[in-house]
Formats: sequence, structure tokens, C-alpha cells
Amino acid sequence: MQAAHIPGLGEAISSLLSVRAELVEQIKEMDRRLRIIASQSQACEILMSIPGVGVQTSAAFAAAVDEAGRFRQSRNAGAYFGLVPRRHQSGEVDWTGGIT
Repeated sequence: MQAAHIPGLGEAISSLLSVRAELVEQIKEMDRRLRIIASQSQACEILMSIPGVGVQTSAAFAAAVDEAGRFRQSRNAGAYFGLVPRRHQSGEVDWTGGIT
């Protein structure tokens, strides 16, 4: 390998690997904290009972919605996040489908 003969490359890679290891540890710590927060939140616990919804998704959604009472209908929450239903209209047909 020619890269092994480049002066300073080994030290640079070693430095990058050290920084990466520190970032991985910080991410693990933040993930641990988020799990604790989510386990103490009733909203997160309910959301995590949905298949495919984990700690991060439930915490992000619960934080974004904040106070569910401000939505009169559940479909208004979808519109708040920019989700719109599929709609098909013609002269005789008018139906609203699932979220696109």
C-alpha cells in the first residue's frame, strides 16, 4: 500500500478514530438519557406500544405535539406535520384516501 508511506497519515487517522470513539460514547450516553426520559412519559409509553415506534420516534412526536388538546380532531395533527390525504375528484367521484 502506498498510503502507508505518507508522512503523518497514521497520526491523522489515529486522531480521527479517537474523536469517533468519543462521539460514539456521547451518543450512547444521550441514548441512555432519552430512554430514561421516555420511560417516565406516559405519552411515550403509549406511543412505543405501536409496532415500529421506538424511543426516539415517540419522544420526538410527543415533544412536537406537546399538548394534544389543541387538536380538535386527530386528522388535524397530521395536517400540522404536513401530511395530507390523497384525494381523487372527478365529475361524479370524490373520495379521500390515506395519507400520501
